[in-house]
Amino acid sequence: MSEEKSLLEQGIELIRRAGEDKFPNDVYDWTVWTAPIVQSPDYLNKVLQNLGFLNETLVDIRLLSAWPAGEKVMTDEPVILEFASGDRLELEFVAGGTVRISRSRLPRTLKRACAFDPNEKFAPCVGQTLTAAEVVETKTFPTNALYYEETLRRGESYIEKIVLRFGDRSLVLSSGLDEAELTME
Repeated sequence: MSEEKSLLEQGIELIRRAGEDKFPNDVYDWTVWTAPIVQSPDYLNKVLQNLGFLNETLVDIRLLSAWPAGEKVMTDEPVILEFASGDRLELEFVAGGTVRISRSRLPRTLKRACAFDPNEKFAPCVGQTLTAAEVVETKTFPTNALYYEETLRRGESYIEKIVLRFGDRSLVLSSGLDEAELTME
């Protein structure tokens, strides 16, 4: 078995093991979430392809903390996409091309501090089937990662955005400074 395949399977296993995350008072705390951290665009793309969400129908978008900024929505906490199967894809940009990702690890009971309904904002995607998931990479070291330079690995490429295709629209999660931008194309 190749080293890459072994790493991918190990990452998938880490993502699929649920029930280890405990959040006191149902308040999100990034230090408690045990989601793997991914810096490699290639690796994240493989994880997205193998999580089993392709051809699933999106039924709910949850944002724990978010604020509108024109057509964009900014968030500094995970974006939670729930599918008809009941499973959830949980994604968070944490710094300069670094993403945390898990499958159904965050409790549904986590409190929200979001003053709008993301299902209305991104209504054309809700009720649609996920037909493609793509990671867009950049070769430039993200300037928003300079603060984290000692902890982040310098690679050949970085995660710029994640594009999730639903019907004729896409949800796009892009790296911001210490937050992510969620838009629809």
